[in-house]
Amino acid sequence: MQQIELELAGGGVLTVSLRASLDAMPAVKQRPLVLVVPGGGYSHVSAREGDPVALQFAAAGYHTAVLRYAVGDDAAHGLPLRQLAAAMVDAVRPAALICVDSLCSAEAARLGRTIQFSDTGLHPADARHARHLDAAALGVPVIAAGIPTLMDADEGADLVLTPRALDSVIAHGSALLAGILNRALQPRLSVAQLCWLTG
Repeated sequence: MQQIELELAGGGVLTVSLRASLDAMPAVKQRPLVLVVPGGGYSHVSAREGDPVALQFAAAGYHTAVLRYAVGDDAAHGLPLRQLAAAMVDAVRPAALICVDSLCSAEAARLGRTIQFSDTGLHPADARHARHLDAAALGVPVIAAGIPTLMDADEGADLVLTPRALDSVIAHGSALLAGILNRALQPRLSVAQLCWLTG
């Protein structure tokens, strides 16, 4: 097994373990990769949720990668999310990345009633660049999609407002966004076929 450790910007390491391919078994040369992201609440990276989990997948024949993301003060600036996205892009090499996020609205009438798409990436309402997921940070086009689900309660107060039926808004909104994205990515399938496939 070949092991590669990649240092991540802002601290953290991505450890990739690649299983050997056998010439006698050409069908096994293309193995899927499992990316393991241990928990820890951004205060630490849980050791028991990293390598032990990756070893189980390796024993089943997968390539594995364990992301030990930035924690502590760096986590407050959204760096672990950016490190996760960068690790996924490095592992999968997609043509583009689609990020789905709940959005903050300035108008109550927009809560749960609009959908926003952007081809410039995901830019949370925060000036710190570490939170931005865009082509400049990740090296692939980033498409962001979202539905406003909250708004600031009062200027200066640390409170947000959400719709009373937030669970319903999220359930219906996520189904709608999934349908839109599936239709865009699978243009040969009809809406009926997509509904049948996704349940």
